[in-house]
Amino acid sequence: MSRFRSRARWIRGVACILVSLLALAGPTKAEDPSDASRPAVLPIDGSIDPVVGGDGPAPIFSLAVSPAAPLIALGCSQQIFLYHLDSSELLSVLPFPAGRVGVLRFDASGVRLLAAGGDDEGAVQVWEVASSRSIFDLSSDDGPIRAADLDGEQGRVAVGSGELLNLYDLTTHAPQLTLRGHAQPVTAIAFGPDGRRLASADLGGGLRLWRADSGELISEIRPTSDRPAADPVVEIRWHPDGSRLVTVDRDGAASIWPLDGDATASRWPVTSDEATSIDVDDRGMVSADSRGVVRVWSSTGAETAKVEDPLDGRALARFDATGAAIVAGDAHGQVRVWSRADGKLRSSFLAEPPRVLEALGAIRNRVASEEQEVAAATDRNQAAHEILSTAVADFEASDERHQLSVASHQLASERALRANQLVVSIEDAIRAAESIAT
Repeated sequence: MSRFRSRARWIRGVACILVSLLALAGPTKAEDPSDASRPAVLPIDGSIDPVVGGDGPAPIFSLAVSPAAPLIALGCSQQIFLYHLDSSELLSVLPFPAGRVGVLRFDASGVRLLAAGGDDEGAVQVWEVASSRSIFDLSSDDGPIRAADLDGEQGRVAVGSGELLNLYDLTTHAPQLTLRGHAQPVTAIAFGPDGRRLASADLGGGLRLWRADSGELISEIRPTSDRPAADPVVEIRWHPDGSRLVTVDRDGAASIWPLDGDATASRWPVTSDEATSIDVDDRGMVSADSRGVVRVWSSTGAETAKVEDPLDGRALARFDATGAAIVAGDAHGQVRVWSRADGKLRSSFLAEPPRVLEALGAIRNRVASEEQEVAAATDRNQAAHEILSTAVADFEASDERHQLSVASHQLASERALRANQLVVSIEDAIRAAESIAT
């Protein structure tokens, strides 16, 4: 039995080596794009072994695009995939042991990447993208963390914890400030382009603006609703010049909030379904919804384009660093990149590489076959054990009969000896009587 278990462990070991070899077969360094006007991609120096495997492509729960390189980050369960935007090549896989990655944010330089989320417990992690080295790790016992952001220039990490916002030092990991004022749990956080201001939103639709260095409340842009059914803010985005905020609520309404002057806010529907994301650049906005529909908007909220080939289910959409492409991913692991100019599909791939999926499938089949062989051997061993048990029982019964036979033989021998002794005694008595008679 131990031989079969050892063999199964050996197969699993070989399986791990196989996945590693497959990973090494792909590129580990990104190449500069041919277009010299685009920023050079950051070098990636990390493992591309999948942290966990599945029976299909990995659902995408969060998506971020580097502001300084053609680099896509896909947040899945327990891992983050980093892909080259132009070549669709997997560059690195970052582990996130806490579970689902619900938030992904690059800092303004693209040098660092933040992930937040979790399953039963919450976690926030920050990596240096070039080295894939973890530089910040925070855990929480209060469930998944749903809102977080990173300001690499000022070295701050902002984390939503219930109705509170906690700010941490990126280098020392020490708490810096706690911001109070939200009446309901915080659902979205975003540092301003200069890192001096911080916007936050909550489950009741409340929207606040803070000074990041002191924690002072600058303004309550929209008060928290006391309605139980109020739709939460799904996402906050800053315009690149810092002059306004853009938010999208779960009910499908987006809003532009001017922060300078006397301009009034504008609000319009981006979908008739549940809104899932919104992104902003200096030319306009892009939104996505729970049915996989991606739409492009002008800076004033006028629809300028709608992707004709929607994704399957809950989608997320972002602009790339140049603003020339739209990147989207969905709950079935599909990733698509379209040209912003003409809406044509540039590339499409899955969040988990097919070659890894195929390798994992072959490994699972081999392990399953080995486990079946172990189970069959166990059955044969059990049958042999039953036969042996029967033979032992028969032997023990035979031995018992043998012992009874030996005992009977000994008793008969003792009786024969006593009879012989009696005959001798009688013969002696007869001889004595004859002697007296004569």
